[in-house]
Amino acid sequence: MLILLFLISFPYGEVIVDMDVIGIEEVDTALVLNSAGLRIGEVLTREKGINTIKNLHTIGLFKDIKLNAERKGAGIKVIIEIEENPRLKSILFRGNKKVSDGDLSSLVDLAPPALLSEYKIFKIRNKILKLYEEKGMSGTLISISQEEMEDGVQVIFDIEEGEKYKVKEIGFSGNRGLSDHILSSVLSNKTKPWWMFWRNTDLKVDSVKTDIYKIEALYRKKGYLDVQVDSFNISYEDNKAMIVYSVNEGRLYYFGRYNFDYEEGFKDISSRIHWRAGDVYNEEEVNKTIMEFYNYYTDNGFLYASIVPLYSVRDDSLIDITIHIDKGSPVYIRYIDISGNAKTYDKVVRRNLTIYPGELFQREKIINSQRNLYRLGYFEDLGLSFEHSEDADSVNILIEVMERQAGQFNAGFGFSQSYGLTGNIGANIPNLLGTGQTISFSYERTIHAGEHNDIIQNVNLSYLQPWLFDTPTSIGFNLYRVYRRWTYFGEEKTGGSFSLGRILTADRYLKATGTYKLERTELEILDEGVSDYIKSQAGTRYESAISGELLHDSRDSRIAASVGNYYSISSKYAGGILGGDRNYWKIILEARRYQSIYGDLILMNRARIGYAHSPDGEPPLTERFFLGGIGFWGLRGYDEREISPYSGFYATGGSFAVVNNLELRYNFSRTSYGMIFLDAGNCFRDIQEARLSDLFYGVGVGFRLEIPMMGLFGIDLGYGLDEEKGREWKPHFQIGISY
Repeated sequence: MLILLFLISFPYGEVIVDMDVIGIEEVDTALVLNSAGLRIGEVLTREKGINTIKNLHTIGLFKDIKLNAERKGAGIKVIIEIEENPRLKSILFRGNKKVSDGDLSSLVDLAPPALLSEYKIFKIRNKILKLYEEKGMSGTLISISQEEMEDGVQVIFDIEEGEKYKVKEIGFSGNRGLSDHILSSVLSNKTKPWWMFWRNTDLKVDSVKTDIYKIEALYRKKGYLDVQVDSFNISYEDNKAMIVYSVNEGRLYYFGRYNFDYEEGFKDISSRIHWRAGDVYNEEEVNKTIMEFYNYYTDNGFLYASIVPLYSVRDDSLIDITIHIDKGSPVYIRYIDISGNAKTYDKVVRRNLTIYPGELFQREKIINSQRNLYRLGYFEDLGLSFEHSEDADSVNILIEVMERQAGQFNAGFGFSQSYGLTGNIGANIPNLLGTGQTISFSYERTIHAGEHNDIIQNVNLSYLQPWLFDTPTSIGFNLYRVYRRWTYFGEEKTGGSFSLGRILTADRYLKATGTYKLERTELEILDEGVSDYIKSQAGTRYESAISGELLHDSRDSRIAASVGNYYSISSKYAGGILGGDRNYWKIILEARRYQSIYGDLILMNRARIGYAHSPDGEPPLTERFFLGGIGFWGLRGYDEREISPYSGFYATGGSFAVVNNLELRYNFSRTSYGMIFLDAGNCFRDIQEARLSDLFYGVGVGFRLEIPMMGLFGIDLGYGLDEEKGREWKPHFQIGISY
C-alpha cells in the first residue's frame, strides 16, 4: 500500500536539487543517502523511487521508510523519512530442553545493543531449525515475539521441540538389480548393525529427499540409465523411524560398439578404453576414459583438445559410443613468469623446471616441475596457472611461490631412551642467500645420562652447492667429530668428506653422487667381558674410502609426500688401493612407494636392505647393522640397537639387515602427517644365516611435523610383537632427521 500511494502521488519527472534524511538517531546519514541510490542532478523517475525504498529495506535496520518531496528552486528536494528499528536489549530462548542455551546462542550473530534486524532474526530462526534437524529432531516449531523493555526490545524465541527419532530401518521397493544393502551404502541416514555401536542413526529429514539423487546416480553408474525414484515414505513408531524408497529401475544397459571420429596423426589410443563390449554400462568408466584422452593430448601439446562422447542405443539395451576428438592446434609456452620469491633467485626456480619457453605445452612436464619445486623444501606453497597470450597458439605459465622460513637456528634440549637428556645448538640454512646452497652446523652432547644410557658428543659442519656454475653438477664437503659411548665400548670419529654429483635426467629425478672420505676412528673397550671380536676392534684406525649413490626421487614433498617413488642404491669401498687400516665394502638398497588411497589418505611402503663384507673376515663393528627405534634402520616397538646378533650380553651387529616399514598416513599438510604403521625387520650375523621368516614386528601410531627454526619433529608409540624382546609400548622421538 505504501508503494502504491507513492506511485500515485509523488512528483515524477523533476530534477533532484537537494536531499535530506529525517527521523534517524543511531544510523549515519551518509549510510542512508549512499544506500538510497538517488543522486542530486538526476531526474526522479517512478522506478528510481521504488528502488530507493527497496534498497533501504534491504539494510534491515529500518522499521518504516517514506519518501517526501518539496519544491525547491527549479527542482525538488527529496526527503527520506526513516523510522529506525529499536535497539536489541536481549535474546531469550524458551521451551528448549534438549538443546542448551549455549548451543543456541552460538548461532546468534546479533549482539546487544545493536539495532534490531528482522532479516537477521529470520536467519537465526533458520539456523536453529537446521540445528534441530542435525540433532535428529523433526517437526520443531519456532515462534518469535518482541517485548518492550527499558532502552530496547527483548526478542523471544519460543521453541516447540520436535521428536528425536532413530532410524530403525531403511527399505526399498521395486529394486531388483541392486540390493537394499548396496543402495543404503550411499545414503546420509544410516541404520546401526549390532557391531557398529559408534554409528549415529539420528534421523535427518532433509537428507531423505536429497538422497534420492544419490540413489539415482548409483543406479546410472551400474547401468540403469532410466532409473527414477518415484517417492519415499517415513513412518514413525516409538521414537523409531522407518524409511522406504519406491524405485523404478528401468532397463539395464550394456556397452556396445565404440569407434573414434578424429584426425589421423596419433597412435591408436583404443588401449586407453576402460570398458569392453558386453560389459554393464558404467558412466564412471566413460568419464575415466575421457580424462585419460585429455591427459594424452595435453601431454602432446594439444591443450584445447575437444573430446565429446556421442551415444546411441541399439537393440533396446546396447549403447554404442562414438568419441569425437578435435585435437585443435598445438600450443606452445610463450614465457614463464615467477612471482612471490622475495629471497630466492629466479634462476633457482627455473633450473628446477623441466619445461621452457618455446617448447610444446606438455602436462607431464608441468607436473614434474611442480614436484621438483616442492621437493626443494624452500617453499611453503606454490600456485601454477596459465593465461592466454597474445598469440592464439601459445600460453604463459604463471608460477607464484610462497617462501618458507628456510633457515633453522636452534638451541635446546632433548630426551631419548638411548641418550638421556641432551643439549644441542645448530644452524641449517638450506637456501643460503636465496642461491640454493646449503650450509649447516650442529653441536650436540649428553647433559645427563642415566645408569643405562649411552653418551654422545657430536659436532658437524657441512656445505653443498647443488648447481656448480649453473650446471646440474653439485659439490659439497663435510667435517665432523663424533663421540658415542655405549655400555661396553666408546667410539670417537674425526674426519671429512668431499662429494661430487650430477643430475642425469631432464626431469631432475635421477642423480648420481660420488664421495671420498678420510676418517680417524678410535675405539675404547669399556668392559673386559666382551667377546674377542669386539676386543679386536679396539685402538685407532684410519679409513680411506670412496662411495657412490644412484638416487631416483619423484616425490611431491620431502616430508608428507602423497605420490611418487624413491629408489636408492649406494655402495662404499674402503681400504685396498685407497690405503688405510680398514678394508671392507658395503652396499645399501632402498625403495619407497607413495600412493594415494583416498584424498589425503596415503599408503607408504619402504624397504631397505644392507650388506657389509670384509675380505679380512668380519666387517668393522661400527659399520655393522643394528636395528630398533627410529631412523634409517628403525624398527619401532624396540629399543635402539636392540635387534642384533649378540655375543654374550652385548650386541655385535649384523653384516646383513632388512627392514620394511608399511605406513598408512593422513597428510594434514605438505609438512605434517599422522600415521599407523607396521614395521618388520631383522639383522643377521651373515647373509647365509638370513631367514625372512625370522623377522621382528612392531605396530603403532605416529606423527610428523616440520617446525620452523627447529626442523622435523616426530613422535611414535610402538608396540613390539616379539614375545622375548617386545610386548610393551615404547615411545620414540625424532628431531631434525627425515628418512
